[in-house]
Amino acid sequence: MPPLAEGLPRSASGYDGGPFAARLKLRFPVGSEEEKLVAELRAEKFEIPKYYDPSGRYQHYAQYRIGVGLVCNDVWSVWWSAQQGRLTEIHGNVERPCL
Repeated sequence: MPPLAEGLPRSASGYDGGPFAARLKLRFPVGSEEEKLVAELRAEKFEIPKYYDPSGRYQHYAQYRIGVGLVCNDVWSVWWSAQQGRLTEIHGNVERPCL
């Protein structure tokens, strides 16, 4: 579990993102520095692709994945957009996809 999610449930969080999304929005509110978010995600070993979808609602994406058993993973996802180095939107989700 990434430190950013410490103490939160590992279960799926649904469309609204549940407690993980709420924690992200408190820790990195709209208007905060994108650089600080990215630095923390990298320090916590989230994978951050170069570009996720520059034309979509969320321009960037990060994911932290832990294997659970042989066929399942716990996945924490963070989506965000920014302009001029400041967050304009942020969202998070937790899920457990299985093969």
